[in-house]
Amino acid sequence: MTCYGWIPTLAGEEIFDLLCEEFILSSEKLPENLRDVVKDFIRDKLNWSVDVSKVLVISNNLFDLKKSNNLTFLQFNANWRIERIAIVEGDFKKLVRGEVTIIANAEIVFHDGGLIGIILTSFNRDYEKQNVDQRKVERQIFRIIRDVYHVHTHHKHQDVLLEPVCANDSNEAKDKLLKQYLKKIVDYHKEVKARVDLGFWHYFSIFKYKDAEDTILQAIGEIIYGESFSEIFHRNHISRFRRAKDSLQTLHNRIKAKYYLIPIIFALPSATLLTVIYAVLPLIWKYYNTTVDLIHLILLVFALLIFPPLFIIIFTLLSYAFRFGIVPSVKNWWNKVVKKLSKWKRYETGIFNLKSED
Repeated sequence: MTCYGWIPTLAGEEIFDLLCEEFILSSEKLPENLRDVVKDFIRDKLNWSVDVSKVLVISNNLFDLKKSNNLTFLQFNANWRIERIAIVEGDFKKLVRGEVTIIANAEIVFHDGGLIGIILTSFNRDYEKQNVDQRKVERQIFRIIRDVYHVHTHHKHQDVLLEPVCANDSNEAKDKLLKQYLKKIVDYHKEVKARVDLGFWHYFSIFKYKDAEDTILQAIGEIIYGESFSEIFHRNHISRFRRAKDSLQTLHNRIKAKYYLIPIIFALPSATLLTVIYAVLPLIWKYYNTTVDLIHLILLVFALLIFPPLFIIIFTLLSYAFRFGIVPSVKNWWNKVVKKLSKWKRYETGIFNLKSED
Protein backbone atom coordinates (compact mmCIF):
# COMPACT_ATOMS: atom_id res chain seq x y z
CA MET A 1 0.00 0.00 0.00
CA THR A 2 1.06 3.56 -0.69
CA CYS A 3 1.24 6.19 2.04
CA TYR A 4 -0.67 9.39 1.22
CA GLY A 5 -0.51 12.81 2.78
CA TRP A 6 -2.10 16.18 2.10
CA ILE A 7 -0.08 19.39 2.16
CA PRO A 8 -2.25 21.91 4.06
CA THR A 9 -2.99 24.79 1.71
CA LEU A 10 -5.48 27.63 1.52
CA ALA A 11 -4.23 29.11 -1.75
CA GLY A 12 -3.95 25.84 -3.69
CA GLU A 13 -1.08 23.93 -5.25
CA GLU A 14 -0.60 26.69 -7.84
CA ILE A 15 1.79 28.44 -5.43
CA PHE A 16 3.85 25.35 -4.56
CA ASP A 17 6.58 26.43 -6.96
CA LEU A 18 6.80 29.85 -5.25
CA LEU A 19 6.97 28.27 -1.79
CA CYS A 20 9.58 25.83 -3.03
CA GLU A 21 11.58 28.73 -4.46
CA GLU A 22 11.51 30.47 -1.06
CA PHE A 23 12.67 27.25 0.59
CA ILE A 24 15.54 26.88 -1.85
CA LEU A 25 16.56 30.52 -1.50
CA SER A 26 17.02 29.91 2.22
CA SER A 27 19.69 27.32 1.45
CA GLU A 28 23.45 27.83 1.49
CA LYS A 29 25.94 26.69 -1.08
CA LEU A 30 27.58 23.44 -0.09
CA PRO A 31 31.30 24.02 0.61
CA GLU A 32 33.64 23.01 -2.19
CA ASN A 33 35.40 20.39 -0.07
CA LEU A 34 32.09 18.52 0.37
CA ARG A 35 30.51 18.94 -3.04
CA ASP A 36 32.34 16.10 -4.82
CA VAL A 37 31.84 13.71 -1.90
CA VAL A 38 28.11 14.42 -1.82
CA LYS A 39 27.73 14.03 -5.58
CA ASP A 40 29.60 10.72 -5.51
CA PHE A 41 27.33 9.47 -2.72
CA ILE A 42 24.21 10.47 -4.65
CA ARG A 43 25.41 8.75 -7.81
CA ASP A 44 26.99 5.60 -6.31
CA LYS A 45 24.91 4.91 -3.19
CA LEU A 46 21.52 6.42 -3.94
CA ASN A 47 21.68 5.67 -7.67
CA TRP A 48 20.28 9.10 -8.57
CA SER A 49 21.28 11.13 -11.57
CA VAL A 50 23.33 14.08 -10.39
CA ASP A 51 21.80 17.33 -11.60
CA VAL A 52 23.37 19.76 -9.16
CA SER A 53 20.72 22.41 -9.76
CA LYS A 54 17.93 20.11 -8.56
CA VAL A 55 19.30 18.43 -5.44
CA LEU A 56 19.22 19.77 -1.89
CA VAL A 57 20.81 18.33 1.23
CA ILE A 58 19.31 19.01 4.65
CA SER A 59 21.46 18.48 7.72
CA ASN A 60 19.36 18.33 10.89
CA ASN A 61 17.96 16.20 13.69
CA LEU A 62 14.79 14.52 12.49
CA PHE A 63 11.68 14.79 14.63
CA ASP A 64 10.28 11.26 14.29
CA LEU A 65 13.45 9.25 13.78
CA LYS A 66 16.80 9.12 15.54
CA LYS A 67 17.60 12.38 17.29
CA SER A 68 21.24 12.16 16.19
CA ASN A 69 22.57 14.07 13.17
CA ASN A 70 20.97 13.06 9.89
CA LEU A 71 21.26 14.00 6.24
CA THR A 72 18.18 14.24 4.02
CA PHE A 73 18.57 14.31 0.23
CA LEU A 74 15.83 15.81 -1.96
CA GLN A 75 15.68 15.57 -5.75
CA PHE A 76 13.27 17.80 -7.72
CA ASN A 77 11.83 17.55 -11.21
CA ALA A 78 11.63 20.38 -13.76
CA ASN A 79 8.48 21.80 -12.08
CA TRP A 80 10.17 21.85 -8.66
CA ARG A 81 8.13 18.98 -7.31
CA ILE A 82 10.04 16.55 -5.09
CA GLU A 83 10.63 13.27 -6.93
CA ARG A 84 12.84 11.38 -4.48
CA ILE A 85 13.84 11.58 -0.84
CA ALA A 86 16.59 9.69 0.97
CA ILE A 87 17.18 9.73 4.73
CA VAL A 88 20.71 8.97 5.90
CA GLU A 89 21.99 8.59 9.44
CA GLY A 90 25.17 10.57 9.98
CA ASP A 91 26.57 14.02 9.32
CA PHE A 92 28.90 15.43 6.67
CA LYS A 93 32.01 14.34 8.59
CA LYS A 94 30.80 10.74 8.64
CA LEU A 95 29.83 11.03 4.98
CA VAL A 96 33.41 11.98 4.11
CA ARG A 97 34.70 8.99 6.10
CA GLY A 98 32.13 6.67 4.50
CA GLU A 99 30.48 5.88 7.85
CA VAL A 100 26.87 6.86 7.08
CA THR A 101 23.95 4.45 6.80
CA ILE A 102 20.93 4.82 4.51
CA ILE A 103 17.74 4.53 6.56
CA ALA A 104 15.22 4.81 3.73
CA ASN A 105 14.70 5.83 0.12
CA ALA A 106 11.34 6.93 -1.27
CA GLU A 107 9.69 8.07 -4.49
CA ILE A 108 7.18 10.90 -4.29
CA VAL A 109 4.12 11.27 -6.52
CA PHE A 110 2.15 14.54 -6.62
CA HIS A 111 -1.58 14.24 -7.23
CA ASP A 112 -4.07 17.06 -7.80
CA GLY A 113 -5.02 19.36 -4.94
CA GLY A 114 -1.87 18.94 -2.88
CA LEU A 115 -2.32 15.20 -2.31
CA ILE A 116 1.00 13.33 -2.36
CA GLY A 117 1.91 9.66 -2.49
CA ILE A 118 4.97 8.30 -0.66
CA ILE A 119 6.34 5.01 -1.95
CA LEU A 120 9.20 3.52 0.07
CA THR A 121 11.60 1.88 -2.36
CA SER A 122 13.98 0.80 0.40
CA PHE A 123 13.95 0.64 4.20
CA ASN A 124 16.74 -0.59 6.44
CA ARG A 125 14.90 -2.92 8.82
CA ASP A 126 17.85 -2.95 11.21
CA TYR A 127 16.36 0.28 12.55
CA GLU A 128 13.25 -1.55 13.76
CA LYS A 129 15.41 -2.71 16.67
CA GLN A 130 15.86 0.98 17.53
CA ASN A 131 12.10 1.67 17.50
CA VAL A 132 12.19 3.14 13.99
CA ASP A 133 9.55 1.39 11.90
CA GLN A 134 8.31 1.98 8.37
CA ARG A 135 5.37 4.06 9.60
CA LYS A 136 7.68 6.50 11.40
CA VAL A 137 9.81 6.81 8.28
CA GLU A 138 6.76 7.62 6.14
CA ARG A 139 5.61 10.20 8.67
CA GLN A 140 9.06 11.79 8.72
CA ILE A 141 9.17 11.95 4.93
CA PHE A 142 5.79 13.65 4.94
CA ARG A 143 7.09 16.23 7.43
CA ILE A 144 9.99 17.01 5.11
CA ILE A 145 7.76 17.46 2.07
CA ARG A 146 5.25 19.56 3.99
CA ASP A 147 8.00 21.88 5.24
CA VAL A 148 8.99 22.66 1.66
CA TYR A 149 5.51 23.54 0.40
CA HIS A 150 3.68 24.76 3.50
CA VAL A 151 3.97 27.88 5.66
CA HIS A 152 3.28 27.21 9.34
CA THR A 153 0.77 29.68 10.72
CA HIS A 154 -1.61 28.01 13.17
CA HIS A 155 0.72 25.61 14.90
CA LYS A 156 4.28 24.82 15.76
CA HIS A 157 6.30 23.54 12.85
CA GLN A 158 7.17 20.31 14.69
CA ASP A 159 3.53 19.24 14.74
CA VAL A 160 2.05 17.04 12.02
CA LEU A 161 -1.57 17.93 12.62
CA LEU A 162 -2.82 15.76 9.74
CA GLU A 163 -1.16 12.37 9.73
CA PRO A 164 -0.42 10.60 6.44
CA VAL A 165 -2.54 7.49 5.78
CA CYS A 166 -2.00 4.17 4.04
CA ALA A 167 -4.44 3.42 1.21
CA ASN A 168 -4.83 1.35 -1.95
CA ASP A 169 -5.50 4.42 -4.10
CA SER A 170 -5.93 8.18 -3.92
CA ASN A 171 -9.73 8.04 -3.50
CA GLU A 172 -9.44 5.81 -0.44
CA ALA A 173 -6.75 8.14 0.90
CA LYS A 174 -9.01 11.18 0.51
CA ASP A 175 -11.79 9.42 2.46
CA LYS A 176 -9.39 8.48 5.27
CA LEU A 177 -7.96 11.99 5.47
CA LEU A 178 -11.47 13.46 5.60
CA LYS A 179 -12.42 11.12 8.46
CA GLN A 180 -9.28 12.19 10.27
CA TYR A 181 -10.28 15.83 9.96
CA LEU A 182 -13.84 15.13 11.09
CA LYS A 183 -12.60 13.21 14.13
CA LYS A 184 -10.39 16.16 15.02
CA ILE A 185 -13.50 18.33 15.26
CA VAL A 186 -14.82 16.09 18.05
CA ASP A 187 -11.41 15.77 19.74
CA TYR A 188 -10.84 19.53 19.79
CA HIS A 189 -14.30 20.20 21.19
CA LYS A 190 -13.70 17.73 24.03
CA GLU A 191 -10.33 19.31 24.81
CA VAL A 192 -11.58 22.89 24.65
CA LYS A 193 -14.72 22.16 26.70
CA ALA A 194 -12.62 20.53 29.41
CA ARG A 195 -10.52 23.69 29.60
CA VAL A 196 -13.46 26.11 29.48
CA ASP A 197 -15.57 24.37 32.15
CA LEU A 198 -13.22 25.15 35.03
CA GLY A 199 -14.02 25.69 38.68
CA PHE A 200 -14.38 29.10 40.33
CA TRP A 201 -10.78 29.41 41.47
CA HIS A 202 -9.49 28.76 37.98
CA TYR A 203 -10.88 32.14 36.96
CA PHE A 204 -7.71 33.51 38.51
CA SER A 205 -5.39 31.25 36.51
CA ILE A 206 -3.74 32.96 33.57
CA PHE A 207 -2.10 29.64 32.72
CA LYS A 208 -5.45 27.92 32.23
CA TYR A 209 -6.81 30.76 30.13
CA LYS A 210 -3.82 30.86 27.81
CA ASP A 211 -3.79 27.08 27.40
CA ALA A 212 -7.47 27.06 26.51
CA GLU A 213 -7.21 30.00 24.12
CA ASP A 214 -4.16 28.50 22.37
CA THR A 215 -6.04 25.24 21.91
CA ILE A 216 -9.09 27.05 20.53
CA LEU A 217 -7.06 29.10 18.06
CA GLN A 218 -5.14 26.05 16.88
CA ALA A 219 -8.40 24.15 16.51
CA ILE A 220 -9.97 26.93 14.44
CA GLY A 221 -6.87 27.14 12.27
CA GLU A 222 -6.86 23.42 11.59
CA ILE A 223 -10.59 23.35 10.87
CA ILE A 224 -10.02 26.11 8.31
CA TYR A 225 -7.57 23.78 6.59
CA GLY A 226 -10.14 20.98 6.89
CA GLU A 227 -12.63 23.25 5.16
CA SER A 228 -10.10 23.86 2.39
CA PHE A 229 -9.52 20.09 2.07
CA SER A 230 -13.26 19.51 1.85
CA GLU A 231 -13.65 22.25 -0.74
CA ILE A 232 -11.07 20.50 -2.95
CA PHE A 233 -12.07 16.85 -2.49
CA HIS A 234 -15.42 16.57 -0.60
CA ARG A 235 -17.55 19.65 -1.20
CA ASN A 236 -20.62 18.12 0.43
CA HIS A 237 -18.85 18.24 3.82
CA ILE A 238 -17.92 21.95 3.80
CA SER A 239 -20.91 22.90 6.00
CA ARG A 240 -19.73 20.55 8.75
CA PHE A 241 -16.44 22.42 9.08
CA ARG A 242 -18.21 25.78 9.06
CA ARG A 243 -20.52 24.68 11.89
CA ALA A 244 -17.49 23.45 13.80
CA LYS A 245 -15.82 26.88 13.44
CA ASP A 246 -18.95 28.61 14.75
CA SER A 247 -19.11 26.24 17.70
CA LEU A 248 -15.46 26.81 18.61
CA GLN A 249 -15.92 30.55 18.32
CA THR A 250 -18.80 30.30 20.80
CA LEU A 251 -16.55 28.43 23.21
CA HIS A 252 -13.90 31.10 22.67
CA ASN A 253 -16.40 33.80 23.63
CA ARG A 254 -17.31 31.86 26.77
CA ILE A 255 -13.75 31.60 27.98
CA LYS A 256 -13.09 35.27 27.20
CA ALA A 257 -16.14 36.14 29.27
CA LYS A 258 -14.78 34.11 32.18
CA TYR A 259 -11.36 35.70 31.80
CA TYR A 260 -12.81 39.20 31.96
CA LEU A 261 -14.52 38.35 35.23
CA ILE A 262 -11.13 38.86 36.90
CA PRO A 263 -11.31 42.70 36.69
CA ILE A 264 -14.96 42.55 37.77
CA ILE A 265 -14.08 40.49 40.84
CA PHE A 266 -11.37 42.96 41.75
CA ALA A 267 -13.71 45.86 41.10
CA LEU A 268 -16.37 44.67 43.57
CA PRO A 269 -14.49 45.71 46.76
CA SER A 270 -13.74 49.09 45.21
CA ALA A 271 -17.37 49.57 44.20
CA THR A 272 -18.54 48.62 47.69
CA LEU A 273 -16.13 51.08 49.29
CA LEU A 274 -17.21 53.85 46.93
CA THR A 275 -20.85 53.18 47.81
CA VAL A 276 -20.13 53.41 51.52
CA ILE A 277 -18.14 56.64 51.15
CA TYR A 278 -20.55 58.50 48.89
CA ALA A 279 -23.94 57.03 49.81
CA VAL A 280 -23.70 56.13 53.50
CA LEU A 281 -21.12 58.37 55.20
CA PRO A 282 -22.66 61.69 54.10
CA LEU A 283 -25.91 60.66 55.83
CA ILE A 284 -24.43 59.53 59.16
CA TRP A 285 -21.34 61.69 59.54
CA LYS A 286 -21.83 65.46 59.59
CA TYR A 287 -18.08 66.17 59.53
CA TYR A 288 -17.75 64.53 56.13
CA ASN A 289 -14.65 65.85 54.42
CA THR A 290 -15.33 66.22 50.71
CA THR A 291 -11.73 67.01 49.81
CA VAL A 292 -10.37 63.86 51.43
CA ASP A 293 -13.07 61.74 49.83
CA LEU A 294 -12.33 63.20 46.42
CA ILE A 295 -8.75 62.00 46.81
CA HIS A 296 -10.12 58.61 47.85
CA LEU A 297 -12.25 58.56 44.72
CA ILE A 298 -9.33 59.34 42.45
CA LEU A 299 -7.19 56.66 44.08
CA LEU A 300 -9.94 54.05 43.93
CA VAL A 301 -10.79 54.77 40.29
CA PHE A 302 -7.09 54.61 39.46
CA ALA A 303 -6.82 51.27 41.27
CA LEU A 304 -9.96 50.03 39.55
CA LEU A 305 -8.67 50.90 36.08
CA ILE A 306 -5.01 50.04 36.50
CA PHE A 307 -4.66 47.28 39.04
CA PRO A 308 -6.64 44.42 37.42
CA PRO A 309 -4.98 44.80 33.99
CA LEU A 310 -1.61 45.14 35.70
CA PHE A 311 -2.30 41.97 37.67
CA ILE A 312 -3.22 40.15 34.47
CA ILE A 313 -0.18 41.45 32.59
CA ILE A 314 2.26 40.48 35.34
CA PHE A 315 0.93 36.95 35.69
CA THR A 316 0.72 36.50 31.92
CA LEU A 317 4.35 37.58 31.54
CA LEU A 318 5.36 35.23 34.33
CA SER A 319 3.51 32.35 32.69
CA TYR A 320 5.21 33.01 29.36
CA ALA A 321 8.57 33.39 31.07
CA PHE A 322 8.32 29.97 32.62
CA ARG A 323 6.61 28.25 29.69
CA PHE A 324 8.38 29.82 26.73
CA GLY A 325 11.02 32.26 27.92
CA ILE A 326 13.46 31.26 30.62
CA VAL A 327 14.23 27.63 29.81
CA PRO A 328 14.45 28.00 25.99
CA SER A 329 16.50 31.19 26.30
CA VAL A 330 19.02 29.60 28.64
CA LYS A 331 19.16 26.52 26.44
CA ASN A 332 19.71 28.56 23.26
CA TRP A 333 22.36 30.67 24.97
CA TRP A 334 24.16 27.56 26.18
CA ASN A 335 24.05 25.97 22.71
CA LYS A 336 25.60 29.10 21.21
CA VAL A 337 28.37 29.06 23.81
CA VAL A 338 29.08 25.39 23.19
CA LYS A 339 29.19 25.92 19.42
CA LYS A 340 31.64 28.78 19.77
CA LEU A 341 33.85 26.84 22.18
CA SER A 342 33.78 23.76 19.96
CA LYS A 343 34.32 25.86 16.81
CA TRP A 344 31.62 23.93 14.97
CA LYS A 345 31.48 24.58 11.27
CA ARG A 346 28.48 26.42 9.89
CA TYR A 347 27.47 23.56 7.63
CA GLU A 348 26.86 21.15 10.51
CA THR A 349 23.18 22.05 10.31
CA GLY A 350 21.10 23.70 7.60
CA ILE A 351 19.82 23.40 4.04
CA PHE A 352 22.40 23.18 1.27
CA ASN A 353 22.27 23.45 -2.50
CA LEU A 354 24.73 21.41 -4.52
CA LYS A 355 24.72 23.98 -7.30
CA SER A 356 28.09 25.66 -7.69
CA GLU A 357 28.55 29.38 -7.23
CA ASP A 358 28.12 31.35 -10.44
